[in-house]
Amino acid sequence: RIVDLTRRSVEFVKKNAGKRPFYLMVSHYAVHVPHQASPEAIERCRRRWVAAGNPDIGPTDKGYEKHYADWRYAAMVEETDASLGAILDALKKSKVLDKTYVIFTSDNGGGYGRRDESGNRFNGPLQEGKRSTFEGGLRIPFVVSGPGIKPGTQCNVPVVQWDLLPTLHDLSGSSSPLPPGVDGGSLREVFERGNAGSVRRGAPGLVFHYTCHFHPPVSVIRIGDYKLMRHLNSGKVKLFNVATDYAEKQDLAERMPEKAKEMDQILRQYVDKVDGGNMSEVYAAY
Repeated sequence: RIVDLTRRSVEFVKKNAGKRPFYLMVSHYAVHVPHQASPEAIERCRRRWVAAGNPDIGPTDKGYEKHYADWRYAAMVEETDASLGAILDALKKSKVLDKTYVIFTSDNGGGYGRRDESGNRFNGPLQEGKRSTFEGGLRIPFVVSGPGIKPGTQCNVPVVQWDLLPTLHDLSGSSSPLPPGVDGGSLREVFERGNAGSVRRGAPGLVFHYTCHFHPPVSVIRIGDYKLMRHLNSGKVKLFNVATDYAEKQDLAERMPEKAKEMDQILRQYVDKVDGGNMSEVYAAY
C-alpha cells in the first residue's frame, strides 16, 4: 500500500507540477493495523537492531515473534518516511518545492503506553490516547513547509485540521467565497508570522463534541490556555490549563468555579447553535 500510494503520488507530481496549480492529499494506511512492510525494510531494521548490540535471534528462538513485530513496525515507519521523501524529491526535480506548501499531519493519537500511580493511562507525557478527548487523543503532529515559512521555527498557536479548508482557500487566492458555516479559520497569518499570528474562526474556541456510544462521551472546549471537559452522561466537569499542565494532572474546576461555569455555558450554547446532538439521540440511533 505504501509503495503503490507513493508511486501514484510521484506520478501525479510529475504530471502536474509546474504546469498548473495542484492539490495532492496522500493518506497512508500506515502506521495503522494491520502492520505491514516490505521484507527488505524489515531486514534493514533487524540488522540495525543486531548492530546495536542485541542478539541475532532466529524464528525458532524465544521472543522472536515480538521482536519481528517491532522490526516490522519500525520498517513501516521508515517506509512512510521514505514516501514523503520521494514526494519532496519529485517536487524538487519539478522546480516547485519552494513554491509548494507541504503539510505533514496525522490522526487522533496512538495507544496508551503506561499507567501512573493513580491508574491513569498516558501516551508519552500526554494523558490517554486514541478515542479520548484528553490531550493524548487530541494532540497530533502538524509540520508545514512552504512560501513565507521560516525553516526550523515552532509555533504554539493551537490549530485543528478543519482549519485546512479555509487555509487552502485563502492561499489559493480564490475570489469565490466559502459557503457559510464552514468550520475553522485560515492559518495563513500563523504560517507567515508564527506566534505573532492568530486564527479567526466562527466557533468561540476549539470544540470537540464527542457523542460516542462505545467510549466515554465528553464535550470539550479550549479557549486560550484553558480546556474544559464535561462528561455527557454524568455531567462531571474538569478544567485544565493545558499550556502549563499538558499532562492534565491538575483539575482546576473546584479552584476556578466561575471559569468552569463560563466556559461550560459557552460550550453548551455553541453545541446547541450547530445542533451538535446529545447522547439520548445517539443511544436511540444505536
